[in-house]
Amino acid sequence: MELFFESRQEITKIEGKLYFSQAEPEVLPEPIMHADGRADGKYVTVQTVLRDSGCYRMWYDAHPEGPFKHMLSYAESDDGLTWKKPDLNLIKDVAYPNNYCDLGLGSPSVFIDPDAPPEARYRATGGLRPTRGWANPQGTTPAYYTAHSVDGLHWELDSSKPRWFSGDVINSIYHPGQRRGLAAMKFVRRMNGIARRAIWTADCRQGQWSDEVCALMPDEYDDVAAQARGCVSGDYYGMSMLPAGSGTVGLLWNFWHRLPLTSSSVENYALFGTADIGLVYQSGEQGRWLHVPGRKAFIDSGTFPWNRGWVHGAAGVVDVGSEQWYYLNGMQQDHGWALDLDWKPIEKWSKMADDQRSIGLAKWPAWRLFGFQADPEGLLDYELGRLDRPSRLVLNYKAGCQGNVRVQLFGREIRGDCIEIPGFSAMEDSVPLTGDSVGEVVRWKSGDVIQPSPDRRLVARFIVDNAAIYAWEWQPV
Repeated sequence: MELFFESRQEITKIEGKLYFSQAEPEVLPEPIMHADGRADGKYVTVQTVLRDSGCYRMWYDAHPEGPFKHMLSYAESDDGLTWKKPDLNLIKDVAYPNNYCDLGLGSPSVFIDPDAPPEARYRATGGLRPTRGWANPQGTTPAYYTAHSVDGLHWELDSSKPRWFSGDVINSIYHPGQRRGLAAMKFVRRMNGIARRAIWTADCRQGQWSDEVCALMPDEYDDVAAQARGCVSGDYYGMSMLPAGSGTVGLLWNFWHRLPLTSSSVENYALFGTADIGLVYQSGEQGRWLHVPGRKAFIDSGTFPWNRGWVHGAAGVVDVGSEQWYYLNGMQQDHGWALDLDWKPIEKWSKMADDQRSIGLAKWPAWRLFGFQADPEGLLDYELGRLDRPSRLVLNYKAGCQGNVRVQLFGREIRGDCIEIPGFSAMEDSVPLTGDSVGEVVRWKSGDVIQPSPDRRLVARFIVDNAAIYAWEWQPV
């Protein structure tokens, strides 16, 4: 669905007491997965969850003892809550039963590419994992690689050479509205005297990944937001993504720094601190990434004991009926809690830190991340564009006591003028929408099917009384 984000240029008028607001998700109080057995090792971190082939499929990082310190592992579920870990035994030099995939990349994320040939239906991005034997031609320089698979279990690198030179965190998804894969990756650049983590993006079309471009750099307001949270500065540890119509929502992992910074041998890099997840938005393929005003946390650490110190998420979001689910990694201590200023483990505390990590879940009604709330009444004009086939207009909204949403429809040839459409434009033509729906068909007394308008743009006027509107879409007849 197309989301009502405040800065979208399609919004041409806002009147009355109509305010942009951010929704609040439900975070489950207990984790859904812990490390279990020798194959998982010390702890687990979720990378990707997809609905595929009639079940939920999870790719996660295990952290076993011995030479295989980080392994991409696989689990399945019928309900997305209870997970089974099949014995795959694809890595022949592992002496115990395991559910490891044959992909030697660190913290990889997986997506399904519907435009790819069968042997590359699954694509992945991840960091270098030198213990699996793939040499980096640039020596010790951190790097990101890409890979493909026929089934999500047996993998092959796209190239033995890195695609991008940075390291640690990269997330990738498929965007159906834009018909391309998207990757968001961490790069480090200096700002205000310290090295800062930032987000760069790339895309995949017909199996070819583009060069990276800068998407989000920390700025002075992040330091203000950090200080409001009792920290000293901030940057971006990573970003999950959610396709939303023609746009994309980013679930941004904000890293709030605490002193001291690391030693001068690693360039005064921020190591200690906590995290939350905020929302950003890109309205189209070439659009600028924008923060939700105020940069309020969408999911905060510390809501429950299992995520008291740190929280970050999987690569993407899963549609589950009328809800959207977002799998989370939580730690009971802050980032870097068991490390010294040179990033070396403090043996006394390391095992405690590893044992207190787990996977949790946040969820919310589908497409309700942000929107406009009337308190008590207001209106909004929105350019729907040209319509090339008979369609219905579907609205995601929630009305309060005695509240409702009504929609008037106009034509437009020049920005600013409104041409009445008989049966759709008068206030008395509109049938009020009441109650709560994530996908209700808008109706008028003359019907609910809107005819094509190739020679003019359509404009919807949403009259909102004690209600909120979140998203809309066309439903072809």
